Amino acid sequence: MKDAEIKNRKSRIGLVVSDKLQKTVVVSVVRNVRHPIYHKVLKRTKKYQVHDPENQATIGDIVRIEETIPISKNKRWKLVEVVTDRDVAGIAATEIDSSLVAEIEQSAKKQIDEVSNINSEEDASEEDASEEDASEEDASKDLS
Repeated sequence: MKDAEIKNRKSRIGLVVSDKLQKTVVVSVVRNVRHPIYHKVLKRTKKYQVHDPENQATIGDIVRIEETIPISKNKRWKLVEVVTDRDVAGIAATEIDSSLVAEIEQSAKKQIDEVSNINSEEDASEEDASEEDASEEDASKDLS
């Protein structure tokens, strides 16, 4: 009879935000709540520590979790299924090619050169403008 019983357990869908613990993942569940007075829809987030015995969920996965008996001090939920795998792109820093690094450095040097050229042109135009102002002042003194 116990096997035939259907247990009504709470179920949530959330995003895995941490998988650093052994057999445990941290799942962030977002829900929308309407403010009782102002009626604005507010976003509320809660983090659950979830039991993942096979370590199958990774950061960025969307998972379904279910309420269960207490497993530890903070774990009251277990992983039911991984709905969607990994939203985050996992590119390691060691995979970046050295040619890409050289290309980025060259583009940075070009930008610095362009900025210095623009600054030197502005300085030159300011000097020309100040010389013209001085010559106009001399001409106005000669006329008076």
